[in-house]
Amino acid sequence: MRLSSLLIILALLFPLTACKRKDNEDQKQTKAEALYLASEARVNFTLRDYKEAEKGYLRATELDPEEAEYWFHLGYTRLKLNDKSGAIAAYKRELAIREKAAEKAPDDLNAVLEPAAVMVRLGRTDDARKLVEKIMKQFANNPAVIQMRGQNLVDSMLQNPSVKDASVQSVGVR
Repeated sequence: MRLSSLLIILALLFPLTACKRKDNEDQKQTKAEALYLASEARVNFTLRDYKEAEKGYLRATELDPEEAEYWFHLGYTRLKLNDKSGAIAAYKRELAIREKAAEKAPDDLNAVLEPAAVMVRLGRTDDARKLVEKIMKQFANNPAVIQMRGQNLVDSMLQNPSVKDASVQSVGVR
């Protein structure tokens, strides 16, 4: 009787584990497809085919909507297309993802600093300054933070040509 009960339980559980395994495989496949599309979009961006790049990044964000890098590249590509409102929407989504990542890893200096860079690109420099100030206090004993003392991190970002180019202030409204 016990053997048959065990077999029944295993028979009932096996499809559940098989479904989970299939879901994980599907998720890995979807992420791989998103990565491929983003890589293809990067090539199109490099070739200055911004319309095709936008299509690729947009599809990548649809397949893997929690990947902040895809949202960054979608926003930057939209800036190149002079689509300021589209860029802002993509950057806002990137910011939400990076803020969530910072909440999950409050002891990771890079994770908590990343939202400040997005804020700078969005033109929210006051918010970025407040966040950086808070982080500098929170990580006061961190060697990297000690090394940054006396520097204005937000001003440094604003002076960086790459950041300037990816900033929503770099284009007019479409």
